[in-house]
Amino acid sequence: MHSNLFSEDIMKRIVVIAVAILGTTLLAGCGSSAAQQTSTPKSSVGTDGASAAALVIEHATAGCHNWALNGSPMAPHQVAHLQHGNGITVTDNDVMPHQLIQTGGPAAQMASTNMTKSGAQATVTFPTAGVYKFTTKAGEDYTSGIVTTGADNVLTLTVYVS
Repeated sequence: MHSNLFSEDIMKRIVVIAVAILGTTLLAGCGSSAAQQTSTPKSSVGTDGASAAALVIEHATAGCHNWALNGSPMAPHQVAHLQHGNGITVTDNDVMPHQLIQTGGPAAQMASTNMTKSGAQATVTFPTAGVYKFTTKAGEDYTSGIVTTGADNVLTLTVYVS
């Protein structure tokens, strides 16, 4: 009986390794010239009225990039709920630069929105109540050898400020 369990474990590991190897052999670029995706949000996670939030942009094999809010699952669409006067720090850990752009709502106070290198941070403060909307404009890859599949995700953030 133990040998069957051992064999199943080995088979599972072989499948995981095979999938990883197959994923790295796909040759699709991750640049701003790829078509943009505008599908329905796959995930949205709120911050439940927190005083501050952290948003991290990372590379994704499928869709080029995603972001996570306060450690939530990575997804192209995020939702936050904050109190006015508080803010979000955006960290670009992607393989390409991103510029944070406000697309709707009252004027937010934004600093360092052009994140030109890995680890760069932008900050956004919300001075008044309202619904704020953001996206990013991705630049060209600055890391060679990166592969992705599918169209680039369009990152969107909606912040409900009370």
